[in-house]
Amino acid sequence: MVPAAGEILEIDATAATAAGAPPRQTVLVLSVKALQSAMGIAVVCAIEQTKSPCKIAPTDLEIKLSESSPVMGRVLPYDIRTIDCSAHHSQKLGTVSRLTLSMVRARLAALLSL
Repeated sequence: MVPAAGEILEIDATAATAAGAPPRQTVLVLSVKALQSAMGIAVVCAIEQTKSPCKIAPTDLEIKLSESSPVMGRVLPYDIRTIDCSAHHSQKLGTVSRLTLSMVRARLAALLSL
């Protein structure tokens, strides 16, 4: 599977638990398909999931996911990393709007002073 920018994935985290199965984490894909296709990696940022709509206001760097989003919570643009697309056993949960993806990328650019 080659994920596209804006897709929300559930992936295996890198560390296994005592029970042996790796915990799952929800992430947002930021990089374009060309990177994933050429190198087999994707740039992602964490999503902090909640069971109900966020009542706590996000910081200036976080983006609250809309109620129409496939998951509830907020995107944490400061929590980024690259993942090996094949090694993390990703499952697509849905896609964020172009506006949400643009907001996340803008926050990331501000963090990196671009």
